Parts: sequence; C-alpha cells; structure tokens
Amino acid sequence: MVRPSVNKQVLPWKKIIQGVEATANKISEIATATVEQSQNANEVANAIQAVSQITEQSAAASEEMASSSEELGSQATNLRDLVSGFKTE
Repeated sequence: MVRPSVNKQVLPWKKIIQGVEATANKISEIATATVEQSQNANEVANAIQAVSQITEQSAAASEEMASSSEELGSQATNLRDLVSGFKTE
C-alpha cells in the first residue's frame, strides 16, 4: 500500500509531466504549422514572380504595339500623300 505522503508527492509530478507533454504537443503543432506556412509563402512568392514575368511580357508587347502603331501611322500618312496626287473624275 502506498503511503498518503507519497501519494501527495506523486500527484504534483504527474501534473507537471502532463503539462510538459501538453506543451510538447503544442510545440509540435506550431512546428508543423510553421512548415506549412513556409510552403505557402513559397507558393505565393512563386505566384508573384509569375505575375511579374507576365507583366514584363505585357509591357514589352505594349511597347512593340506602340512602335508598330507609330510605323503604321507614318505609312498611312505617306500613302495619303501619294494618293492625294491622283484625281478622280
């Protein structure tokens, strides 16, 4: 039979051990969540990089279109000047 004084000494230790185990479980959960957040952050960074590349490509295409538009405008002006010399009856 366990003496009452021993029982009183064991009970606080059990509570301490339970608390340590609960704390260890929470730390493990935090570590798992941290890994997941890191993976998600990497995915977001990759998505941002993809959007940035698309934006750069779009800007380059817009510059090409603007240049082509200017060239087309210039050619249209030249064509108008050439055609203005003809008279229709």
